[in-house]
Amino acid sequence: MSRLVSYLVITYNRHDDVRECISTILDQDYPHKEIIVEDNGSDPPIEPFLHETLGRLAVVKVLRSEINLGVSGGRNLGLDHTTGDIIITIDDDALIKDPQLTTKVIKKFDAEPEIGVLAFRITTFQTGEIEAASFPSKNKRRSPDEEFETTWFIGCGHAARRDVYEKAGNYLDYSPYGHEDIDLSLKVINAGYKIVYFPDAEVFHKKSPTSRILNPTKFFANQLANRVKVAIRNLPWRYVITTGIIRSGQALIRSRFNLIAITWAYFRILYGLPQSLRERQLISKDAVSKIVKLKGPALY
Repeated sequence: MSRLVSYLVITYNRHDDVRECISTILDQDYPHKEIIVEDNGSDPPIEPFLHETLGRLAVVKVLRSEINLGVSGGRNLGLDHTTGDIIITIDDDALIKDPQLTTKVIKKFDAEPEIGVLAFRITTFQTGEIEAASFPSKNKRRSPDEEFETTWFIGCGHAARRDVYEKAGNYLDYSPYGHEDIDLSLKVINAGYKIVYFPDAEVFHKKSPTSRILNPTKFFANQLANRVKVAIRNLPWRYVITTGIIRSGQALIRSRFNLIAITWAYFRILYGLPQSLRERQLISKDAVSKIVKLKGPALY
């Protein structure tokens, strides 16, 4: 129980949110921890604000990028500076209420060495209800109190062993954000690890509107384009086709038939196709079979 745990938080222009987030991490009863904060080009910079409000704490290390690297770039920069055996990543607008969360995570990893990633329970801060979009099961009627093996995790709250990143790799770019965690989840399973939904570890997500894509057209275009890119980079072509068809249909319905969003998404897909093909590394047949069996993000 004496292993070092690294907390990784990336932030962009959410000064008060990240301060609250860090405060709840500091309240963890597990003493052997470090907190890596990646400031993704905030204006003004985050570090002076944290020094003013929290003091200069040796356990907190702030990294600064002068430009916004996006979620993937920000996390990769932060990961490069972590030193813990276990890396816990949470969003800057998420809070931890259980002071024993870190201890529970370590005990779970120690008890089941085949687990590579623990997907946390993501609860909406304002309502106390499970955040459906972040629940890692396509069956949204499944009990959020039940632990189960899954095929993906959400960046808002999860824990991973260091060797997961060493074997599966870091995040590929899905600027500005969206589905980078699905991409990495596929690679984690391909590397032979299990992903387990672990409701005993819970974070409360405020979903701060600051620094999000608020324009609906941009949002739906970004989500659709990135999801198809995940398929191109990782899956056999038959699953790329089914992903494109099903996800396009979902995007049409959810966007209330915003054809501009769908057109813009496919423009982005085609524009980035040469790079996606260069980065295309198919996961194994065994990994695909496991994902299909567990009803994960393969068919769509």
